[in-house]
Amino acid sequence: MKAPRPAREAERLQVLSQYEILDTAPEKEFDELTSLAAKICQAPVALISLIDDNRQWFKSKVGVSVSETTRDVSFCAHAILQPETLIVPDTLKDERFADNPLVTDDPRIRFYAGVPLVAPEGHAVGTLCVIDRVPRELSTEQKEALRILSHYVMTQLELRRRSREFENLSAQLKNIFDNLDNVFFSLDVVNKKLLQISPACERIYGLPRQAFLDNIWIWKEVIHPEDVLAVDADLPGLYAGKTMHNEYRIILPDGNIRWVATTAKPCLDAAGKVARIDGIVSDISARKELEQLRDNLTHMIVHDLKIPLTGISGYLDLLKMAAADKLGGDESGYLEEARTSISVLLDMIMSLLDIGRLEAGHMQLNLSVCDLEDLAREALDKVISLKGKRGLTIETSAEHLLISADPDVIVRVITNLVGNALKFTTEDGIVRVKLDKTGEGRVRLSVSDNGPGIPAQFHERIFEKFGQVSAGRTAPKYSTGLGLTFCKLAIEAHRGRIGLESQVGKGSTFWFELPESN
Repeated sequence: MKAPRPAREAERLQVLSQYEILDTAPEKEFDELTSLAAKICQAPVALISLIDDNRQWFKSKVGVSVSETTRDVSFCAHAILQPETLIVPDTLKDERFADNPLVTDDPRIRFYAGVPLVAPEGHAVGTLCVIDRVPRELSTEQKEALRILSHYVMTQLELRRRSREFENLSAQLKNIFDNLDNVFFSLDVVNKKLLQISPACERIYGLPRQAFLDNIWIWKEVIHPEDVLAVDADLPGLYAGKTMHNEYRIILPDGNIRWVATTAKPCLDAAGKVARIDGIVSDISARKELEQLRDNLTHMIVHDLKIPLTGISGYLDLLKMAAADKLGGDESGYLEEARTSISVLLDMIMSLLDIGRLEAGHMQLNLSVCDLEDLAREALDKVISLKGKRGLTIETSAEHLLISADPDVIVRVITNLVGNALKFTTEDGIVRVKLDKTGEGRVRLSVSDNGPGIPAQFHERIFEKFGQVSAGRTAPKYSTGLGLTFCKLAIEAHRGRIGLESQVGKGSTFWFELPESN
């Protein structure tokens, strides 16, 4: 009797095809299982039979020489229809098999026991079966052993499928990895060994990939001399567990210069120590060229505006002195508004010029050893003279916070940060200026307010030029657009770093760190 097809036969055949097992060569792992099944069940024939669309194919066989039969005469085609082991003690007494050519002719099957091989999807793809030429039964122990062996067969099939899927995925990922525009790397910190680096290193650095595997410090050896100190300043933090981001120049083997951006993230072991560093290096030369063109144009426009605006400001001052007793209240107010507007424009122009010089590395810093607390108090005195004391406090937990810096530039940075904090603090609020040592050879100054706070998505953008952002249509703007950009560039020019910590409704803390001077 021909076995009916399972209810979801198309799905079952699809699952079977995913194993890619049909018509493959014999394999030791499967042959050992069929041999063990034959010995345990004391049967002359044992098979791992897989039921294809029109045939049953034997992945492994003991006691027969053929590799397949038609599905129409297959015992296993019946076995896959039920969840448990199919046992036929005497085929001549079972109407399903009595006239089967495999019973009436060679190999003259009289006994059959087959356990369905069920895939995780729930489909039986075949059986592990034993066959004898005499009627018989299996003991309880033999039935259980055959069932256990069938699970091992299925485990081997799954291992093949998962291994192949993993190999395919690995090949796809390798192809993606090999064709990435950016350099991805992974460094074993403990053994000082580069675990992986993508082939893009050859395009970006102009060096063979093997050079990086042979010398883990080669990336540092090609950094432009003017940028080495800035990169070195961030390395202690990286090895202490902090993510590092730098933009710097490298010198190619042909002498050309390329801008790159590196982001490196430390991975900690169970003890909390840095065990591995993963990172990405991107070629940002095109972006830097566009920025340079933009900045050159901005500088030209700003420089051309400075002279006439300065002249207008002078004429307004003269007008105020010459006609002070001839102007009415409204006219005096208009004149003062004009003078204030010109002053704001001139301040903006000077900020743009300074930012341009900082970005180009052309601002001359007059470095000297300073005490950061003295600079902070000088900045607060300036703010107080303009805006009044209004809840300003300064706290320091260390003495002699010495830095090598241009005092005028650092005072300007602190003045800007404190002024911003006062702008967004309530009348009865407090602005705290705190100074301390970080323990990493750096000193830190932070300015905290109890203002409205800054949404997280704006934390990076706020340091960009004209980075005016707000929490809503009616909320105050958190940046004039240039002050914080100047602060960031000025601190970075001193080999320092600057950042922001803020929560909406809980205020903000702007901070910067500078290397401690010996």
